[in-house]
Amino acid sequence: MKASPLAQAEIPMLRLSSFYFAYYAALGAFTPYWGVYLKARGHDAAAISILMSLWYATRIFAPSTWSTLASRSAHPIRWLRIGCLSTALSFAVFIVPLDFTGLFLAMCVLFRLQRGDAAVRGNHAFAPGRQE
Repeated sequence: MKASPLAQAEIPMLRLSSFYFAYYAALGAFTPYWGVYLKARGHDAAAISILMSLWYATRIFAPSTWSTLASRSAHPIRWLRIGCLSTALSFAVFIVPLDFTGLFLAMCVLFRLQRGDAAVRGNHAFAPGRQE
């Protein structure tokens, strides 16, 4: 019986696990305090619930978009780096006081970028023969 290509490929477990640890640590640090921050900025419960739900809503579209871009590229890790840098830069928008519409748009961008990073990293790590 022939071994699967996945079994033959060397999977960078330390890099992959470090990426996911950092991703979920950042998410775990962000999520519990974000609602409190929004309440302190004067938003009501309905606005806070809509803004908090964006993280889940972007999970529908972002991974497939980023995965498609990375899988069709000769350099998929470049998409991961672009996504990580864009995610970090998108946090700068939250320094500016924004109303509900501004926060809604900023969070859509942030979460779309953030969800894509994880999808690209996972797809690249388990794709045999893909180079950085």
